[in-house]
Amino acid sequence: MAGGVVIMAGYLCLAFPARAGAAIGLVLVAAGTGLYKPNHLALINLLFGDRARREAGISLIYTSIQASALLAPLVIGYLGERVRWQWAFLAAAAVLAVCVVQLVVAGRRLGPLGDAPGRPLGSVPRRLWFAPLVLVVPVAAWIVFGVTGAIAVVALASVLAPFAGYRRLGSALAPAARTRLRAFLWVFSGSALFWMIAAQDGSVLALFARDLTDRTLFGMEVPVSWLPAATPLFVLFLAPAAAWALPRMGGLPLKFSLGLLCAGGSFLLLIVPALASASGRVSVGWLLAVYLLHACGELIIAAVGIAATADVVPAAYLSQALGLWWLFAALGGGLGSQLARVVEVLGHPVYFFALGTVVTVTGLVMMARRHAITRALSHPDDVADPAPMKPSRA
Repeated sequence: MAGGVVIMAGYLCLAFPARAGAAIGLVLVAAGTGLYKPNHLALINLLFGDRARREAGISLIYTSIQASALLAPLVIGYLGERVRWQWAFLAAAAVLAVCVVQLVVAGRRLGPLGDAPGRPLGSVPRRLWFAPLVLVVPVAAWIVFGVTGAIAVVALASVLAPFAGYRRLGSALAPAARTRLRAFLWVFSGSALFWMIAAQDGSVLALFARDLTDRTLFGMEVPVSWLPAATPLFVLFLAPAAAWALPRMGGLPLKFSLGLLCAGGSFLLLIVPALASASGRVSVGWLLAVYLLHACGELIIAAVGIAATADVVPAAYLSQALGLWWLFAALGGGLGSQLARVVEVLGHPVYFFALGTVVTVTGLVMMARRHAITRALSHPDDVADPAPMKPSRA
């Protein structure tokens, strides 16, 4: 609930055109998402029992998530492009207000589930007083150095934070759980590569759609902001099938490698329209095929990876491990945003080939090593027996 309130405050700041308001708003949206996502997913994991049921449940949860992801570019994107951006951000803030109220009402039905912390904090650790710096530094960089400086600070943080968090979590676990976490680095790294590709939807692919794609359908030019809605639309149709199929497929490494192959294959597919665009605009069907592959990859990567996290660490560390999952996703998104600049130098065909090859090869290597990874992830131990983290001095 705190995360929802912080995100809402961020959108309210973005509704005002002041330079500082935009910087503060973006930081609040990011911080609120960091509070919301890991704990939301931890609750979902606690609702289901074994991994097969968690994979199926998370796939179905994705149906409702993608319903809003479908409406967001259609409604908010239309308000921003065709009316005023202020109205778009105010509409997003209103949706978050409804979301917080819904969480208050729904929380009563969860009973004691997730009601108490797995590792009570006790007195506030001294290091937590430095947490506001996470919010202050990017805003200060924005004001002093402009947008480029703020992006550089966030990019550096997105590279350092996942590995710092990974090391800290590993030091807090018992030896057997630490062994599983080391094997799970394949999953964390694979998710970073997937989100590196998926992050291109709002940058390289959006510009490709604007400049090189014929977006005319039934006599109307489709707004660029509407095209990313294709991914959640495909997810809505595919989620029930994924919920049925994922528990019946192979082990975690095999399923995860298939998700990476979908992501890498989408960029390899884009080489064809990228070459054809030299002689004129290409069909929007190429981008729709890419969004379909992204939807397949997201259903596999998200459902399988999030569900498997609960088997790697004790329940008391679940939210922290899922936070680490999203830190690696942020690493991928940060890499994707920085690599997007390279397309102007390399050109679209070479750019798509390079990124698509890296992700595809990683998926193939993970598939080849699936038995070794599975053995490491199955390292015998009672997951409910954590090694308690050393208490911090207040």
